[in-house]
Amino acid sequence: MPEFIPVLIAAVMVFAGLLLAFGAIVTVPSSPHLGGGGALEDVKHISLENNFSVGYVTSNLSVANISGTVSRGLLSGEDKEFSFLLSEPLSATGGHIMLNFNDFAYQGKHSIPFEAGILKPENVLEISAESSGWRFWAPTVYKLSAETTVEWKGALSKTFNFTLSSNDASLATKGRLVVNVKRKEGSGQLTAKLNNEVIYADTKTAVVKDFTSDKFLTGTNILELSAPAGTRYTVDAAEIIIYFT
Repeated sequence: MPEFIPVLIAAVMVFAGLLLAFGAIVTVPSSPHLGGGGALEDVKHISLENNFSVGYVTSNLSVANISGTVSRGLLSGEDKEFSFLLSEPLSATGGHIMLNFNDFAYQGKHSIPFEAGILKPENVLEISAESSGWRFWAPTVYKLSAETTVEWKGALSKTFNFTLSSNDASLATKGRLVVNVKRKEGSGQLTAKLNNEVIYADTKTAVVKDFTSDKFLTGTNILELSAPAGTRYTVDAAEIIIYFT
């Protein structure tokens, strides 16, 4: 038997006796994270979101579709009505209603444009027919479908909120923004603001940007990603990393 075996057995027996005598608890600390430079660092990862877009966009949005019959006679009538909502931050520039008539007596398409000024956050589209007047035996009847399209443009930014305790905010030594861009359209910069301060502005598709810890706040922190007109970034994943050592 090697000479060190009896010594090892004796040490284990002494250690076991100490546990029984004093009720000691032995814990193994968790391993710290290994930083990019090879040094051991304590870090906190805050995942923001996957699969989103930022940019300045223009498009047509179909907001209401109606189909059926509208009619008006001497004693009765049938109207069609549909409500739809419009929300910020996209700004409407106008729109049109496309009427598609498929009645036996009248067929064809007719486009009715309208100005953006008539649009409200909550809108109601109503289609009705005029009365046939003195020809009470022949009411006005239209079989039709109608699609309302709103033309809009504006900045499609993305905002993320995350909360830091006073301990995290005071002990943080630096932060890092990581953004993986899946697709880029246009030549403008992707801009990142943390609590209204710019921490990144560039055209890279693989973003790894360090920033000073004084950008962090105790409580709610707000990160905003945006891009200028003619540019769109489709992001695969994004996160904030906070370093404490």
